[in-house]
Amino acid sequence: MPNYEPRWLRDDLFAGITLGAYAVPEGVAYATLAGLPPQVGIYGYLLGGLGYALFGSSRHLAIGPTSAISLMVGVSVAPLAMGDPVRYAQIATLSAFVAAAMCIVAWLLRLSTLINFISETVMLGFKAGAGLSIAATQNTRSSRHSGRWTQLYRARVCDRWPVSPNASSRHRHRLR
Repeated sequence: MPNYEPRWLRDDLFAGITLGAYAVPEGVAYATLAGLPPQVGIYGYLLGGLGYALFGSSRHLAIGPTSAISLMVGVSVAPLAMGDPVRYAQIATLSAFVAAAMCIVAWLLRLSTLINFISETVMLGFKAGAGLSIAATQNTRSSRHSGRWTQLYRARVCDRWPVSPNASSRHRHRLR
């Protein structure tokens, strides 16, 4: 902040408003995808941004929840919560704090160079799988092939991973 110039304020305010218009709906969607209340997604963006402002090094980066993280939280927390929505939120919160602590330790040890050892193909496959999982859970009635997608999704995903206890009844009905 000592090198911040006042003439940047107008552009930074515009960027902040633009990011807010993008981040609020995205955060709500990702929280819902993880089976958490929608406001948790907004808190995720807020706390992630504050954490990055304190520890980050780039001025051009936005930090917040992602579809992959939301899917992983939803899948891993649901069996541990045993159907209790309060316990579900507590375990998800604890996992966020553990991840934050691990990130701080990695930052202190300067472990960011390890990302160079993960191949681009592995990252692309992970992103494509998360995208297909999200696409398969969307409104399948609009597609003439919806029966095939839903059947494939049920066979490959839903039978292996339970639906989170906080998923809406409409979402549960659609998956079963």
